[in-house]
Amino acid sequence: MKLDVGTLYVGAILISLCMMPFVFIYMSKNKKQQALKKSLTKMATDTHTSLGKHEFFVDFALGTDLHYNYLYVVKEKDRSLVENTVFLNEYSSSKVVQSDHIIRKNKSRDVVIEKLELNLTDNQTLKETFIEFYNNRDGLPLDGQLQSIKIWNDLINASRV
Repeated sequence: MKLDVGTLYVGAILISLCMMPFVFIYMSKNKKQQALKKSLTKMATDTHTSLGKHEFFVDFALGTDLHYNYLYVVKEKDRSLVENTVFLNEYSSSKVVQSDHIIRKNKSRDVVIEKLELNLTDNQTLKETFIEFYNNRDGLPLDGQLQSIKIWNDLINASRV
């Protein structure tokens, strides 16, 4: 069974053409994450701290400093980055706010999550800040935001004690 060189070249070209979209998607995602991380690091530097725990999603990233005094949020909107720095010492607690509705089909019920937010509250001044983790209107599917928002909520509440 002898494989001729022409067939080998055609096969290699076809395989590389099939792989190209996946390579471009990976490179685009990696480039976006680098821009988000650069922005988070710059925000930490602006508050004279270092970036500690951080996490990336499709259209936003968030992180804290090493002592959990600041929460940095970067969200991509209309091809530009919107940055928000939250001084956590101004807040006494946080909680997860989930907006959803139920769809009933035959005998089954499906819960559709419309919005996930982290609500930071100061009980003395009644100051509130909402950090949006997911919004159904953005057209993106949930990709770990539900689990992540619970982890961040626990992390922030534990650091407030």
